[in-house]
Amino acid sequence: MSESFELSTEALEHLGQQGFLSTWREQEWATLLGYMDHQQLQAGEFLFHKGEPGRTMHIIVEGALEVVMPGPGNADAEPLATLAAGSIIGEQAFFDAGPRTASVRAQSQTGLMGLTTQAFAQFAARHPVLATEFLQEAARLISLKLRGTMRRITAHLSERTAAQVHASAEEIGRYGVSLDLLDQRLTELRRRRWQGDG
Repeated sequence: MSESFELSTEALEHLGQQGFLSTWREQEWATLLGYMDHQQLQAGEFLFHKGEPGRTMHIIVEGALEVVMPGPGNADAEPLATLAAGSIIGEQAFFDAGPRTASVRAQSQTGLMGLTTQAFAQFAARHPVLATEFLQEAARLISLKLRGTMRRITAHLSERTAAQVHASAEEIGRYGVSLDLLDQRLTELRRRRWQGDG
């Protein structure tokens, strides 16, 4: 099992500087820490695996984690992302109770704070203002992650579309029709249809 560790003032400051709850001071963090489990991973050790159940959100305090998608037969895959100190991980399962969507392992020796849904409920009951701030910040980071994912998907689709258009142009060229001529004919057809609908 993972060893516990204590957070230094420097670690708390570093966490705030990295973006998660950056307005919180040591006092607010100390309050939240009373409800969190502290964990330390060695390099290569997994925090969790894809498909596992889990209702704990983790905050990286020091070190870095790699998000990986297992290949066929659970073979190692290239990391999808690297998360540094100040990042949160596991928030999706924390909120929706679904299985883990990817595997996460330590890139180096990594210190984490884990917050279960049960512990958060206690925290929220006793510190509603801090709990609201926590949820707002978690929602902001989830939104940023989704936007980043959408940008990557859009870029990937754009690359595939460009490749398909190029392949189609080559196929059309085999029949002795230039792409310019085809485009010209399609434009004329659209113009005629528009005029006819008018």
